Amino acid sequence: MIRRRGVPTRRRYAVTIELGCVLANMHVRGGDCARAVWERFWGGPDEGREAYAALRDLPRHPPPGTQLGNGPADTYAQWFERLARRANEHEAQMAAYRQTLAERNDDVMDEDPDPDDDAVLESGR
Repeated sequence: MIRRRGVPTRRRYAVTIELGCVLANMHVRGGDCARAVWERFWGGPDEGREAYAALRDLPRHPPPGTQLGNGPADTYAQWFERLARRANEHEAQMAAYRQTLAERNDDVMDEDPDPDDDAVLESGR
């Protein structure tokens, strides 16, 4: 949903649940997708830059850092580069995790079944 244009008010740049959802989608997608989501939410590139300028210095949020996920001296472009790097790092971690799970599943499937375990199951005890 596009934010209403018009006279800038204090509430225009309030952190709402809707904005939180946009930020979550941006952190997952990273890079150009993040920029498209951000600018579509605010109504265009110029409005997106204005919103970033207004929101980048919000008080720090617990562990992830700032509410936007930006560094202290990040420009608008550097912010999107940071999001892209984080998304790529996360994807690499997930790929390694999926590979580990696949290897574990292969190891489990390679084991010979224990005939004693089958006997217990068949007898019902």
